[in-house]
This record gives sequence, structure tokens and C-alpha cells, in this order.
Amino acid sequence: MSRDAASRLPDGVGTRADLFELIKHSQWIRYEPSEEAHLNGIISGALDRLHYENDPCVKYDSDKKIWIYLHRNRTLDFP
Repeated sequence: MSRDAASRLPDGVGTRADLFELIKHSQWIRYEPSEEAHLNGIISGALDRLHYENDPCVKYDSDKKIWIYLHRNRTLDFP
């Protein structure tokens, strides 16, 4: 869910709030405004896990406070 949202960020760059909006409108979840804090926690944890994978697909720029999707230019046949 978070990886998919990160891949859909405009130019591969955005804030956690941008990712939240993309996930909130996903066809794969049913968003309830009363569960916003819970969903925000899930997104935060997922981004942290993606950030620390062996081949991370996202990187956090702490100076600009944005997430950067790193696999933007990969093809389907990437090894």
C-alpha cells in the first residue's frame, strides 16, 4: 500500500501527508475519518520499513521533510 502510493507521487517526491492522501483514496482500503490517526501510524511504520530494506524504494530527506521514491526509473525486467 505505501510502496504503491510512493510510486504514484508526482515526480516521485512528496510528504507523508501526500502519501496519506493517495492511500486514503486507494480502492484497496475503506477509509473512515474516525480512524485517521490509526492509518497515519500504519503509514509511518510502513515507510520506516521500506526505508530500511536492503534495496529501499523510498528515502527520507530530513532537510526538506519529504519522501523520495527511488525506483522511479526501473523497468519491469530489473534484476
